[in-house]
Amino acid sequence: MKSDGGVIFLTHMNFASTVYGGTDTFYNSDLLWAMVQAFINKTSGTLTGSTLDFEINVPYDFIGNLSNEVIACFAGHKHADMSGIVDGVTQVVLLNALNALGSFDAVTVDRTNRIIHANRYGMSGYDRNISY
Repeated sequence: MKSDGGVIFLTHMNFASTVYGGTDTFYNSDLLWAMVQAFINKTSGTLTGSTLDFEINVPYDFIGNLSNEVIACFAGHKHADMSGIVDGVTQVVLLNALNALGSFDAVTVDRTNRIIHANRYGMSGYDRNISY
C-alpha cells in the first residue's frame, strides 16, 4: 500500500467468531486472520494451507507499506447486526447486503473521528455508528 489510506477486509463469514459468541470457523479463516495481522505488523511471508479443495499458497509483502491501518473486517452470514473488537481489530457483522425486501447498508468511514457509519436503507434494522 503506497498511501496513508486504511483498509477494510470483506468476507461472507466472520473469521473472528468471538464477535457473536460463536465457535464456528470457515476454511482458512486462520490464514485470513494471519493476513490481517501481517498487514498490521508490516511483515512478509507466504500463507500456506492444505485443506482439501481449499488449498492456498499466497505470498505477501507488507514491509514497504506506508500505512498499516485496518479500519475494520466486515462480514455477513449470521444475518444479524453485531460488532466488537478482536485483538485490537474492529469486526462488523451486517444483517444483509441486500435482501428480498430491498434492505441494505451504505457504509461510510470518518477516519478523522474513527467512526464507521452503517446507514440502513429499506426495511428491518437501524443505522449504526461504530468506533474503530
